[in-house]
Amino acid sequence: MALLDRERQAAFADHQLQCWLDSGYGSCLLKDTAVATAVENALLYFHPVRYRLEQWCIMPNHLHVLMYVERPYSLSSRMHSLKSFSAKEANRALGRYGPFWYPEYFDRYIR
Repeated sequence: MALLDRERQAAFADHQLQCWLDSGYGSCLLKDTAVATAVENALLYFHPVRYRLEQWCIMPNHLHVLMYVERPYSLSSRMHSLKSFSAKEANRALGRYGPFWYPEYFDRYIR
């Protein structure tokens, strides 16, 4: 398979995933106000010490965040911390336990 064909397939898969997420596909735990508030509070907790939040949007089944990560912290360490803390708070609000977030995250550099 040519490199361009693989890039097109990857772009299509990414686009399809975004369409599913935006249509509310999957578990929509973030539509619960208590859960969304817990996630927002987790986002605000280290702002502006470990990162600087610019914008965020809590969707029913995922989260969009535009942030500047302050040195010496890495994006992966900030995401791990944010996801760990917010998962505990969200699970507490829902009266459940176990994994809350998808293990990975999707990042993009914006210039």
